[in-house]
Amino acid sequence: AHPEAVLQQAGEHRSRRLARQRQRKERFPDILGADLIPEIPETRLPLETSNTINLHLAILAQCVNRILPLEKLFGAHPKYGKYLNDHRQVRILLEEEKDTLAKALNADYGGSPLRPGTGVPEDLCRVVENHLGVIDQCLAILVPIEQLSRRRKAAKLHKVEHEIRRQLENQKAMLVKAISRGRHSRKIDSSQVSSDLREIFEQHVDGIGKIIKQVVPVENLFGKTKGYEKLHAIQKRIRVQLEVQRKLLAEALVTHQAPKPGPGGGTPGPPPWETLLRARWQGLDVFFLPDETAYRAPHKGIRKLLAPGTGALVLRRLKRWPWSKLKPMFDGGLGRLPEEGLQSMEIPRLNHVKPFGFVEHDSGVLLILHHDGAAAYAVLDEAPLETTVDPSSWQWHPLQSADNESLLIRGHMSSGGERLPLLSLRSF
Repeated sequence: AHPEAVLQQAGEHRSRRLARQRQRKERFPDILGADLIPEIPETRLPLETSNTINLHLAILAQCVNRILPLEKLFGAHPKYGKYLNDHRQVRILLEEEKDTLAKALNADYGGSPLRPGTGVPEDLCRVVENHLGVIDQCLAILVPIEQLSRRRKAAKLHKVEHEIRRQLENQKAMLVKAISRGRHSRKIDSSQVSSDLREIFEQHVDGIGKIIKQVVPVENLFGKTKGYEKLHAIQKRIRVQLEVQRKLLAEALVTHQAPKPGPGGGTPGPPPWETLLRARWQGLDVFFLPDETAYRAPHKGIRKLLAPGTGALVLRRLKRWPWSKLKPMFDGGLGRLPEEGLQSMEIPRLNHVKPFGFVEHDSGVLLILHHDGAAAYAVLDEAPLETTVDPSSWQWHPLQSADNESLLIRGHMSSGGERLPLLSLRSF
């Protein structure tokens, strides 16, 4: 080939190579030039608060359904016009508040500050506080009617009025707890933690912070590049989850005063129960209370039942068929909740009493505990055994501490050389 032609071909090849490099650089900007300022992490409602409000919406719908027949009853008699107007006013107020709360629950609180110590957005707290005032207004209307029906010995009417009033009062108490308590921080008494363990915690918090700094540039890079929206979403989710874990760990290791002994706590005695559930959980034998057991059944593929990111159990995923009902599946208080509330409920995982040895299994016996509005699930190693407690062979040791929120241990059962913890949601 002619030398000039060879040089011309080499020049064209070099020009094409440089053009490809420029295109590649424009498509994938220099990672060091990416915006290193992290975005404000998205605000997610505490799981307990979200479940409480969802359940409250279902209870409001139930109250409205109880009031509708009363309106029809009082509307059939002209002399009861005042009671008709009173019940109609309460129904309209509850329906309006139900719509307002549903919109507030699904609103975006990314820019709303959190109420200190709760983890609940301030805007949502104000909506709930206004709603509590409306509940008081409804109770002020219904209580005199309930008292009148009791004095007139109208048993059926009094039963319905009493149930509506009881439900509204219980819901009011639950909402007050939801906005005042919010997310439970698992605090560790640093006065009882060794310096080596505390140093490990602090190093772990710092290590998470360093990982976040490495993730942020990659997240921003994918966010600026077209066609990489899915990777950007994945990186963002990783970064947000790391920031949440760093915050929880940083807030957990705090110094606080040791709790005062509860009345009569720590005194051994015969167990106050006739039966208990004994099970093996993560290699540890424990006791559960039968009256708190709402569900227990073997399952495979438990991770498919969990919400991504939070690890909470989505109750509606337990249904075998889309048209199946959830209420017949549960015992106790959970089985008495309305179907609408169960469909939207997510239950958090019960934290193990030995968190450093915790391994999440995908198969095992799924156990759901429920007591007084609180619920949690655990995956047991084997099916619980219904154990008859013999007071002569077992001793009950209630904990001395009245504050046992961190481990859910209500006390210990001892017999011979065995000493097993008893776990209960009543420890909250």
